[in-house]
Amino acid sequence: MSVTNAIKQSRYRDCVTHACPAAGCGSSVKKERASFSLQDAPAPHVLVDCDTPPIKQHATRCDYIFAADGADGRIAPVEMTSGGKSVSVVVSQLQAGADLVASIASQGLKFYFMPVFVGRINDKNQRGQSSFRKKANQVKFRGQWYQVKRLANGGKLADAL
Repeated sequence: MSVTNAIKQSRYRDCVTHACPAAGCGSSVKKERASFSLQDAPAPHVLVDCDTPPIKQHATRCDYIFAADGADGRIAPVEMTSGGKSVSVVVSQLQAGADLVASIASQGLKFYFMPVFVGRINDKNQRGQSSFRKKANQVKFRGQWYQVKRLANGGKLADAL
């Protein structure tokens, strides 16, 4: 089974807000004042909006889950902010996204996993970037720790994957 099919067949299938069957979908995803581009993103792919039911019922959650098929399938929980969140809050939201992915994707399903934080990068946030390198501020998935990948507000998600 492919990564996108696993999501489309899960109980979260109604949360899919964007699906791109082939390369060339270059839309942007916006939430409040934060955004990222799907230009050059692997395809086919789906984007799951975690602010829709039944996912929204979870108190802690990331904003989106990006999933793409291909020879090297990819799944990325994505947290977005235009500023003001602490590293620990971002990590807890991305961890909730990782837990959601674990509930959708069977152990036999192979893909690259990468938690992504989309936000403004300035001097204050640069200190936050080094905080993501600490093991306490990484995301655990399938028994391994993953460093959060940062993406500038408005950047291409493909650059973080």
